[in-house]
Amino acid sequence: MDAGCERSRSQPSGQELREDRGDETHLLGPRASSRCHGAAALWAPGSRARGRLGARPQPGGRIRPLPRRPAAPPAPRPQAARWPRSRRLRPRPRPSHAPSRRAAAAGPPAAELPAAGLPRAPALCLRPGRRGKTTLICRNTMERQSRNSDHWRWLCWCESGLSPGQSRDERCGPAGEIRAHGWIYLARRFWAREVGKMIGLEHPLIPVQHQYVVTSTIPEVKALKRELPVLRDLEGSYYLRQERDGLLFGPYESQEKMKVQDSWVTNGVPPGFGKELFESDLDRIMEHIKAAMEMVPVLKKADIINVVNGPITYSPDILPMVGPHQGVRNYWVAIGFGYGIIHAGGVGKYLSDWILHGEPPFDLIELDPNRYGKWTTTQYTEAKARESYGFNNIVGYPKEERFAGRPTQRVSGLYQRLESKCSMGFHAGWEQPHWFYKPGQDTQYRPSFRRTNWFEPVGSEYKQVMQRVGVTDLSPFGKFNIKGQDSIRLLDHLFANVIPKVGFTNISHMLTPKGRVYAELTVSHQSPGEFLLITGSGSELHDLRWIEEEAVKGGYDVEIKNITDELGVLGVAGPQARKVLQKLTSEDLSDDVFKFLQTKSLKVSNIPVTAIRISYTGELGWELYHRREDSVALYDAIMNAGQEEGIDNFGTYAMNALRLEKAFRAWGLEMNCDTNPLEAGLEYFVKLNKDQNSCFAHFKEENGWVSRWAIRPY
Repeated sequence: MDAGCERSRSQPSGQELREDRGDETHLLGPRASSRCHGAAALWAPGSRARGRLGARPQPGGRIRPLPRRPAAPPAPRPQAARWPRSRRLRPRPRPSHAPSRRAAAAGPPAAELPAAGLPRAPALCLRPGRRGKTTLICRNTMERQSRNSDHWRWLCWCESGLSPGQSRDERCGPAGEIRAHGWIYLARRFWAREVGKMIGLEHPLIPVQHQYVVTSTIPEVKALKRELPVLRDLEGSYYLRQERDGLLFGPYESQEKMKVQDSWVTNGVPPGFGKELFESDLDRIMEHIKAAMEMVPVLKKADIINVVNGPITYSPDILPMVGPHQGVRNYWVAIGFGYGIIHAGGVGKYLSDWILHGEPPFDLIELDPNRYGKWTTTQYTEAKARESYGFNNIVGYPKEERFAGRPTQRVSGLYQRLESKCSMGFHAGWEQPHWFYKPGQDTQYRPSFRRTNWFEPVGSEYKQVMQRVGVTDLSPFGKFNIKGQDSIRLLDHLFANVIPKVGFTNISHMLTPKGRVYAELTVSHQSPGEFLLITGSGSELHDLRWIEEEAVKGGYDVEIKNITDELGVLGVAGPQARKVLQKLTSEDLSDDVFKFLQTKSLKVSNIPVTAIRISYTGELGWELYHRREDSVALYDAIMNAGQEEGIDNFGTYAMNALRLEKAFRAWGLEMNCDTNPLEAGLEYFVKLNKDQNSCFAHFKEENGWVSRWAIRPY
């Protein structure tokens, strides 16, 4: 991600943070469930694919239960003839006593969900077993109640795992009800939007018609002694691979020619839709077929035996959504896979590791479902999906921008004022200035692998902040208000740093159980027990989910509020920053009174602001948090007051250059879930003497963090 949207103000190893001063299945309702105590509902391929644990798709969408050995075999089975381990997994009863601690944390079951119109794919429900292995304890699927009915019912194969005297309904719940004492995992292809709506979530997915063509046997292909590699032609916009003794190739049309299944967008997926296909349309892909024939001449003599036109789901940026979802507890998704089942094994392993160990096994922030929010409307999602599908095979550039569906409803108060003066970048739905142009300069968007038209203007902005004073719009920062009688205890548990005193700010990091850097935030102690937390725009809901989850797990009495859209932020930085702001406030901004990393509530040009003396540029500066509707008035007042000092705008490109020179780290770039604090040079912000309430201290005690890492070279 661009450094402009990733929040970090970290310093190199052994150095204090400083500044240059200048003049100084399947469903998850709220605690809804798979009805398997302590169970994790893991990867469930679609009804057209074979299940991981040997479940076989049957006509009508049913999944045949796992094969079971005879109760009394006539003779012992030889060891060599035993079934593979995946075939031998059988339901195992769970004691009827109270659920596990992890299960209890999920709370009581609460959601009765309608059976009509639900999907047919299986939900494989497993629980952790001995030595890290998993045990299949329940499998649910759906079937139509009658051939001509649009109503569905749950089928469960748990009878062999029932406790003495326990009925199937006691174990799995009645038809149409899903309960979860652990996790619900949604992997539903084009049904994902419908399932999400049942719990109040609008998953940003659009069904797109994708066609591929299969040929008959081609003698030249049949004569090959090894399988052809997959071919991807970026100019022709198609992929091609061997299919038995023939070839299969599928094109990606331009956004003008591609077809979205609009009726599904407005009315939802037709109840009962499963293996059906759409009518083929070769005219729509003919130019790609011709390109493939030119590249692979044997196609000219081949016969087409099948044209498949089926639905695939696209997210706005083409990438799937994988992981836990903010706003609903224990809701995990693996949806939006535009390239199908090829991802199944890796994604299933990734999620199961995360569920079992409490943290992602490696960084996949680009697939985080929380990169989208309420700003991803259906109109935006459709526009971006069209663009992304059409751009499937284009060459990508550094700092690339794509403009379909923009702007969203998420614009700062300064958007209209700055729109004509700068090149805007897209950050989690926000429009934020990347760089500003002057009269006579090239204002076009010109992506390149070399220096392009923004290089000189960004250099001027860099000098502006270093030598005079500049103003930048930082409104996309994620902003959380946390207060309550347990707020200090919660934050002390969350962060590896100490909690700042009232009226002060620090940089703090949330670490995973294995000591990886999950997030970096600015923590400001505004009043006793009340905090303002700031994070990068791209990690807003990513960080909020972790905070909310830890608060619930620990039973902390706190109120957590996301105020990102309520507040605007202006950054004023440079050696003349104090001089400009002092003209607009009666508050003493001198170094002795308003110290570095201090926060105060004051008025600037009679506008209430929360001022934090900090700047991501590393220069003397303040960040001014204010009501979003006051942004224009505050900006105009600052610009007018700074005319004598030569004030001007600067964007995120210049800010990124400035922070790199100060060695300020950025989460997502110099640190993430693949790095520990020492590898990222964050030891100044990690306090090894945290008390036992801290999860970091618990990790240190359990894993010998100090003794192992103190001598590790980095």
